Amino acid sequence: MPYQYSLFQLPGGTRCARIEWTGVATGEAAAALVAECAPGQPLYGLPMLILTQKMETMEARARSVFSSRSVTPLSEFLAIVASNPIIRVATNFIMRLTKNPRQRMFPTEAEALGWLDERTREYAAAHPDPGAP
Repeated sequence: MPYQYSLFQLPGGTRCARIEWTGVATGEAAAALVAECAPGQPLYGLPMLILTQKMETMEARARSVFSSRSVTPLSEFLAIVASNPIIRVATNFIMRLTKNPRQRMFPTEAEALGWLDERTREYAAAHPDPGAP
């Protein structure tokens, strides 16, 4: 699989998914990742740090999968780190199609993490957990 994911905590305490792509992002791999984000699956509802620095290219089918509105929930914050110009263009295209205000692209992982932490803290402050002590 051309991606691996792991879970970690942002400085503010929110659980987050870290997804690192390598090589070619295929349509099959994109569909598999999207399936991992479905309700009841391990990545559902988590903010995501998506690292593409080691991605070489993204197949047309992968772009199609990622740009589908049905797979881009507005409840997740997505910080995408893209340094490769080709990947940046493809990512910009997908972001324009999906019009998800909760996703943003960054040149560095540190900037992406800072943004994710700020957004999740703001969201938590505006939407307190009614079951929390």
